[in-house]
Amino acid sequence: MGALVDVDLFTKKSKIDYSFGTRFSFESYGYLEPGGPTGGGPFKDYCFYVIYSGRSRYFHFNLLGGLAYHTRASDFYEQDGILFRTGIELRYNLLEKMIGIILKGSTSFDEKTTYVGLGIAIGYYK
Repeated sequence: MGALVDVDLFTKKSKIDYSFGTRFSFESYGYLEPGGPTGGGPFKDYCFYVIYSGRSRYFHFNLLGGLAYHTRASDFYEQDGILFRTGIELRYNLLEKMIGIILKGSTSFDEKTTYVGLGIAIGYYK
């Protein structure tokens, strides 16, 4: 589950709208594993990303990279800390510009905290 605010610094309008900007987000996630939970989870990340987006009427594609303050429910395994994170999002809008299905993947190579998720996206863009 997460929440985010994107701020476009540059936008090119065409059949596919392109933009470059920043994202401030909160992400909460855990891992599903046979045999029990992953150590230290669930996780919460407070992120600042640079984002490149392509948007059409029904599809969104986002590439992002930046910093995340990564926290764990338990510090038994490792302490909380700041990580470099990168990710990709693909979204199909069910209602134009409002509700969609999102496939998201994100990783931090230093911590090997990689996840892929499928969910519902609710939001609006101009």
